[in-house]
Amino acid sequence: TAAGVTNVSFVEGFAGALPFNDSTIDLVWCERVLQHLPDPQSAINDMARVLRPGGRALLLDSDYGTRIVSDLDPDLAAALSRASLGPIANPYAARHIPAQIHAAGLELEPDVGSSAFIFTSEMLLPTQVLSRDADAAVESRGLTREVADAAVRAVHDAAERGLAFAAITVFGFVARKSEA
Repeated sequence: TAAGVTNVSFVEGFAGALPFNDSTIDLVWCERVLQHLPDPQSAINDMARVLRPGGRALLLDSDYGTRIVSDLDPDLAAALSRASLGPIANPYAARHIPAQIHAAGLELEPDVGSSAFIFTSEMLLPTQVLSRDADAAVESRGLTREVADAAVRAVHDAAERGLAFAAITVFGFVARKSEA
């Protein structure tokens, strides 16, 4: 149970092999998971399998193509962002969700939501936050060490003054399994 609630249960499973029978689930909530999967279509197909007719799936995920970092020239911020995408299996997950919903045989609800996931100055103060991206940019030869270090310093200096932020947009989609 969860915090004294007795009509809720938790079940462990894998995104592409949900441990439920076909057409038995009313609601699937999938939040910032697809970006980590090399085969997100398999996961959405399995969601479609377990949803009962009329059931819904809420899919929320990021699109790293929307990433911004204050206090950096947009070209430099884009170079840092591109270099940091290597470890992310599906960095542009959100932009593919509507087509993946359709491919899974689900209907896409017309309302699409979005919200920015904000990294505040406090969150950006530890230098390792952007240093990983800077190191990756240097390793991939996208930036020189001097330029990468200057970018980290610029954001860190702005963060010390409480003026820095970074953001990635998270998009939300609702899919519905047809009643028929």
